[in-house]
Amino acid sequence: MRWVALLALAFTLPLCGAAKNQTASGNLTYGQEVFDTLQVNGNVTLNGTTILQRLEVNGSMTASNVQIGELQVKGQAILTHSVVKDQCTVIGALKGAFSTFEKEITLTSKHSTFDECKITKIQVKKTRAFATQTIDLKGKTEVTGPITFESGRGKVNASPDSPIKESQVIGGKLDLLRN
Repeated sequence: MRWVALLALAFTLPLCGAAKNQTASGNLTYGQEVFDTLQVNGNVTLNGTTILQRLEVNGSMTASNVQIGELQVKGQAILTHSVVKDQCTVIGALKGAFSTFEKEITLTSKHSTFDECKITKIQVKKTRAFATQTIDLKGKTEVTGPITFESGRGKVNASPDSPIKESQVIGGKLDLLRN
């Protein structure tokens, strides 16, 4: 199904005209638009949007069925049925569902959740608080590389369907949850 959507996107991009760069503030919503870059100061909802190069959000983001090059969020980010093709950096909570992260995710947060996602690797930066930093892997979420906790106080809660191995968790511990 995703290939059909990507194929449709490939044929519609030339029809949309030139991609654009935009900086905006406030509570914003974008639909099936194409941007080279987009910078948002505030809250943004994206539905079917394509950002070819870089999306930067200073606030919260909710995205569904989007394609993003590089993603930087200072605030909460929620992605469903989306693809992040380049580096993903979130200072705050990240919730991903049915999404693919093709390059490293860098998080500075206490808690992030992934449900049915495909992830290359996760780097969790140390926060000021001395609390345990937690990553939840739900469903068949697959992480092909390491999950590294800079603080040494990390915890990965993984569903039994997630193919994560204890050797992939660095600076933390793996807790396999029961169904």
